[in-house]
Formats: sequence, C-alpha cells, structure tokens
Amino acid sequence: MIIIFSKGIETFLGGLEIFNQEFENLLKNRSINFYRVKNISNKTIIDYSYRIFSTIIHSWLKKPKFILVQYGNFFDTLSLPFLKLGLKKIKVIVHTNKTFKHLQNKFLLNLTRQIFKFFVDEVYIITEEQKEIFQHKNTTKISTIINNQYITQKKATSSEEKYILFLGRVCLEKGIEDLIKVYQKLLETYDLPLLKIVGPVKKNYLKKLENIITSEKIKILSPVYNLTDKIKLIDLAEILVYPSYTDAFPLTVIESFARKTCCLATKIAETKYFIEFDEFLFLPGNLEELEYKLLNYLKNKEKYQNYLEIMQTKTLKYGNGTIIDEIFKKDSN
Repeated sequence: MIIIFSKGIETFLGGLEIFNQEFENLLKNRSINFYRVKNISNKTIIDYSYRIFSTIIHSWLKKPKFILVQYGNFFDTLSLPFLKLGLKKIKVIVHTNKTFKHLQNKFLLNLTRQIFKFFVDEVYIITEEQKEIFQHKNTTKISTIINNQYITQKKATSSEEKYILFLGRVCLEKGIEDLIKVYQKLLETYDLPLLKIVGPVKKNYLKKLENIITSEKIKILSPVYNLTDKIKLIDLAEILVYPSYTDAFPLTVIESFARKTCCLATKIAETKYFIEFDEFLFLPGNLEELEYKLLNYLKNKEKYQNYLEIMQTKTLKYGNGTIIDEIFKKDSN
C-alpha cells in the first residue's frame, strides 16, 4: 500500500497529468494498492491544504509503505515538510527542470534543496540534469512511461490529408509561436502540408495566436484525449514538431518515435540525450535552424527511415512498465 501525492488526473491537460494516469494504471495492473487524495477546488491554496491534510490523515490510518510525491512545482516543495508529519518515508518523482521559475531563483533553489535534504528519503529523476539541480544523496534515475497501446495498436497507414503536427499544451513556453512563424515563412516559397496544432489552449492565448496566423493552412484543433484517436493522429502525420523551451522529458517526443513518426524537437533537458540524431534536433528559439531541419526532413523523408527504426526500438521500452520495477525494487507490496 502506498499513498500518492499529486495533481489531479481528472482532466488531462498536460504531460504530468498523463504520466500520473499511466502510472496509476500500471499500479493497478501490478495489483499494487494505492490511494490518492482528489482535488476539491480549482484554487491552488485550498486544494493543496486539503490534499496535504488528507494525505497526513490517511498516512496514519492506512499505514502505507511510503508517500510518493509527483513533484511539479514550488507548492510541492512547500508541501514536503508537512507530508513528513504522516510519519512515513517520502519518495519523490521529479517532473521539473532548470527552466522552472523557482529553480532559476537562487534563494528558492537553495530552499528546495534543503527541504529535499531533510524531508525526502529518495528522489527519482527522469533526466540527467535533475540530479545536479536537486543534489540529493539518494537519487535514482528511472524510466518514464507511455501507454502500452503505443506498442500494440496497429499502425494507421493511409490518409487523404497530409499534415505537420504539433501535439501538446498550446502556450508560449512550448514555442508554438516559433513554429507558426517558421511555417508561414516557408509557405511563401513551398507548398507545405497543413499545420495542425492540437492541444489545450487558454482563450486569451488562442485570440493572440489567431491574430498572428495569416494562413488558412494552419488549424488550431481541440485536444484529443481518446488514446486510439491520438495514436492515429500521430501515425498519419508527416512529422511532429515540438519547439518547447521548457520540459523535463516531453511525452510527445516519446509517443511520436514509438509510432515510428519523426519528431523534430528542441535541444533541452533529456530530449537532447534521448534523440540520437542531430537532424531531428534544433536549439530553442533558433528559427533558422528549425526552418532548415523541417524542410530538410520533408524533402528527404525516406532517407531517415533507418533513424526512425532505431529511435522506435529505443522508445518502446517505456511502454513496458519498467518504472514500477525501478521504484519498487526496495519496497514491493
């Protein structure tokens, strides 16, 4: 029995929520008992206060082996000393990277390190840079996770519509404006496939994007949460582009290569280590490099099929649930 302290997974708004959902599915499949306190409010302070208090109470009553914290922001940092009142071992899975604001601030970074030092028993990281950020003496690198359906679903092979795909949260930090600028510039010279931008977006930011979009070939579409439909969307894309400025290890990159679809992504965090071929990487904010590599792939797609096979083989292990073995090697239920 374990208790999970995490953001809600009732609405799938991003990589952390999807990770949480898949992690809990794995626990169920392995018959590992767990309990997670659900959100009661959209207000951050109220929600955290309720979840902290409830987690402590259930730690006393249910007597779990440990509390597992899905760490994603500074509120999670501040929660850790209180969670220790549950008198249980605290383990943390880190989902942040050095671009997060509280980790860029020297005072808050040092405070975070000290809280981790005194209140966290074990830290699990999914990227190399996280080890340097948190500097915890008991740190283990683990695999991330994708749904096994990325392995088992039959590949979709035909579509009347060709398109370039952005898949993820639609916001400034994900570099979506860079992609739109590059795409519209290339359209002046080349006949490109459609650009589909698929993911959750706030109304105010959607209005901003609509003001900078000048081509009818750019479509901003609603999020696709049905996994079968999402995989098909990836299968039929010419290429995915993920120009993010801030991610630890983006699921979009892993999911794309799992389906043997190329993902052109920024050289950040674990992505720059995971993707083995420079032809699929570009510096965040470097529009010229993004333009060149996008056009190069579209023109020479067949040339890179061997690269995609290598990346697919590397990626599929994340659908096998090895993360459970890595975390529970010392604490099996």
